[in-house]
Amino acid sequence: MLLLIGCILAIVAPPFVAWKPEYRLFSLPLYDWLQTHTIDIGETIHANVLASVLILSLPILIAIVLLPNGKTPRWRRYGAIGLIILLLSVLIITQSRGGYLSTCIACTFLITRRWPRVLWGLPFLLVLVGIIIYQIGPQIFLDELSPRGAIGGWTGRVDIWNASLQAITDFSFTGIGIGTFSYIIPLLYPLQVNIEDYPHAHNLFLQIGVNLGVPGLIAYVALLLNISAMLWQLLRRARFTADYPIVVGLCGSFIAMLVDGIFSSANWDTKLAFVPWLLIAAITVRFLATIQFKSSPQLSEEN
Repeated sequence: MLLLIGCILAIVAPPFVAWKPEYRLFSLPLYDWLQTHTIDIGETIHANVLASVLILSLPILIAIVLLPNGKTPRWRRYGAIGLIILLLSVLIITQSRGGYLSTCIACTFLITRRWPRVLWGLPFLLVLVGIIIYQIGPQIFLDELSPRGAIGGWTGRVDIWNASLQAITDFSFTGIGIGTFSYIIPLLYPLQVNIEDYPHAHNLFLQIGVNLGVPGLIAYVALLLNISAMLWQLLRRARFTADYPIVVGLCGSFIAMLVDGIFSSANWDTKLAFVPWLLIAAITVRFLATIQFKSSPQLSEEN
């Protein structure tokens, strides 16, 4: 279901996306064509929201290709490659910095599961990235992650984070409620930027804390810790099984969701917010099925 939704959105969603008219990383004639062929149904999809859904499907497809188990039909691998090209193409044109970053980190995890020796090179890669950021300039690098045309650059993002923390402090038990961010925050905590077009905290955990209060945030973090424990058990138990590529892919999708949540909460308070819950459900079902299989009487008798 998760893969199906991601693929359908990659095909159907572009005419309904509110493509960013300016402050892009790059410009293509394709954007002009998409803007002139936008289908108006009264609602649009933000490019970052579309990216936050695509990054949940990509790691699973990439894992199917990177981790062949000898039983995967050739047509399925070729089909996965085709879908990867489709989803990556749409992800690229969204120009979602968070989508790019989360996909890169998820793919790094997948590569280390395929070639564990790559882990030895990660410290050198991190040092290289640090040198590049130092040469560019930390402030310039951070502003590129959050272009000034959106929310006032990195300074505007930090301003929103500070206001969100104040709201969590003031409404620690109940939160301000879902869907009220763009009304309550500017009213009680005047901002330097206009958040009318970006009505969220630009951080998943801050957004949940603002909406649901500290109890809701604790419950969500507990859920994530529980899912992390399930994935850890699945990675250990499925190492030499036919399900291993899917398990690794689900883990990559979970990592992508968390990384994207550092700079965005697009997968929380939107119409597509149900998709991350499908990922959580898929992990839970896979874990319960594995536990049931391991503890089945027939298997115990055979052992």
